[in-house]
Amino acid sequence: MTTVDFTMGGPCGVSTDGLVWYTLPNGAIPPIDFTQASCSAPATIESNGAPPIPMWAKPTGATQAIFAATSLQEGVLATFARLAAI
Repeated sequence: MTTVDFTMGGPCGVSTDGLVWYTLPNGAIPPIDFTQASCSAPATIESNGAPPIPMWAKPTGATQAIFAATSLQEGVLATFARLAAI
């Protein structure tokens, strides 16, 4: 499997199974995995091992995460308890 994130020169098609093909536009593209590629003669496809991080993805200050753990089972048991009380 190969990953590509840049095409240049002409249309290229990529596929993982040989049945469904995706045509890639020229320029930077989101990374896509493939096993087969078909390009016009002057075209190239490349992969940048360390792609640049977009500015919107870089935090500007301290970051925080809030994690709330819950269980679906707690809600189901409470519902059964209410139904049993009726």
